Amino acid sequence: RIGVQLQHGALYEYLTVREIFILFASFYKKKVNIEKLIEKGALGEIAHVRTKALSGGQLQRLRIVTTLINDPELLFLDEPTTGLDPQSRRYIWEMIEDLRKESRTILLTTHYMEEAERLADRVAIIDKGKMLSIGKPEELIAKHGGETVMYVDTEEKVENKDLEKTEKGYRIKLKNAGLEASRMLAHFGRERVGIKHVEIKNPSLEDVFLNLTGKELRD
Repeated sequence: RIGVQLQHGALYEYLTVREIFILFASFYKKKVNIEKLIEKGALGEIAHVRTKALSGGQLQRLRIVTTLINDPELLFLDEPTTGLDPQSRRYIWEMIEDLRKESRTILLTTHYMEEAERLADRVAIIDKGKMLSIGKPEELIAKHGGETVMYVDTEEKVENKDLEKTEKGYRIKLKNAGLEASRMLAHFGRERVGIKHVEIKNPSLEDVFLNLTGKELRD
C-alpha cells in the first residue's frame, strides 16, 4: 500500500510511456487501468513516445503517476519539482493537490518553501538530519516567522534614527500590521515626505526556515 517516487528515478529509456505502464502493472496482481493513469498525468499525447525523448516535466509526471499503479494509501514524493520550469512545477502541484483529495497520505520532501506552504497540512523543518520544528504552516509562521515588515521608498532622505535604510527603502517592523502601517504613512504625510513605493512583507515559511537553521550559505 506504499508508493515511492525518488528524486532521480530511472526508467527504461527505449520503452514508450504506455509500455512503462504495462511493465509496471505486470508487477502486481491487481488489474490496473492504464488509460486512466495516462490521463491523470496528462500523458495521452506522448503515450507513444520513448522515455528518452521526454522533457524533464513530462518525465517527472510519468514518475509520479507510476507510483500510483498499486493504488497506494501512503505516497512518498522526494523533491518532485526540483529543476522544473514554472509551468511544469505548477502542474505537478495541481497533481499532488488532486491526490490529496483522494484521501491518500503524502509525505513530500522539498527545498521550496512556497511548495510546502501550498501543499502541506503539516510541515517539519529538518536541518542536518535533526527535526527542528513541526506543525501547520500557519502555526510555524506565527511561532518562528518573525515580524511583518514594511518597506517605504521615499523621494528624499528621512532623518529618523529609528528607521533602517535598505535598498528597498526604509525598513519598519510592524507588530500590528494594519494599524502601525497606517500610522507610519500618516506620519510621513504630516512630515510632507514624498513616497514612491510601499511594500508590506508578511513572514513566510522561508523566514521560518532561515530563522531556525541560520542564514549562512550552505552547499
